[in-house]
Amino acid sequence: MRIGIIGSGRIGATVGRLWAGAGHEPMFSFSRDPARLEAAARS
Repeated sequence: MRIGIIGSGRIGATVGRLWAGAGHEPMFSFSRDPARLEAAARS
């Protein structure tokens, strides 16, 4: 399942990693700090 996550702070990034680990495809959106979004995408 593809899941969109608006906000990749602590909660969004953690939930996204859990969903990815369960086989889903999370997509993140976070406009405040592009470096933080990139770090969440790598993990």
